[in-house]
Amino acid sequence: MNLDGIVLTEQEQTWVDSKYKLVFPSLVFPYIKNKDIRTQKLGVDLIFKFRDDRKFYMIEEKVRTRYYGDLLLEDWSVYEKRTPGWTRDKHKTTDYLAYYYPRQRIFWIMHFPALRDWFYENYDTVLAEIKRQDIKRFNSEYVWGKTKESGYHTANIPVPLSVFGCDWINKHFRIV
Repeated sequence: MNLDGIVLTEQEQTWVDSKYKLVFPSLVFPYIKNKDIRTQKLGVDLIFKFRDDRKFYMIEEKVRTRYYGDLLLEDWSVYEKRTPGWTRDKHKTTDYLAYYYPRQRIFWIMHFPALRDWFYENYDTVLAEIKRQDIKRFNSEYVWGKTKESGYHTANIPVPLSVFGCDWINKHFRIV
């Protein structure tokens, strides 16, 4: 299970691992699945160690069961308190974001600091584009979620891939 509450089947997990092997050929298996809630809040779901033993990557995973042609970016973790979501949180120590749809066999990995910077630089443009394309769900530019523990709401922005532009995607995405 990952932080999004989706439990992968053994076959789906094997598929995910095969994608990690393609992206990071010198990755040491099994990789470390972080169980510490404090560092998970800093954007560390997985810790990747490599054969050369000199580097580690901190990976955050996002899993969705249905493909919408967008990246669902969390703007506010607790909307009522304006707690930054994972996309805008400058305290995240994440190196890479793995974003995948196991049932559709779609797997993306991207450099997380570049995504966060893009989000800040393009925030107003993104909201304007969502309104222009009328990509509203639940009568808002946000897709709302509810946190299990507190009952607060998360505010997520469904950013169509077209909004990122081909140049940015080619530079920062790895589609495997």
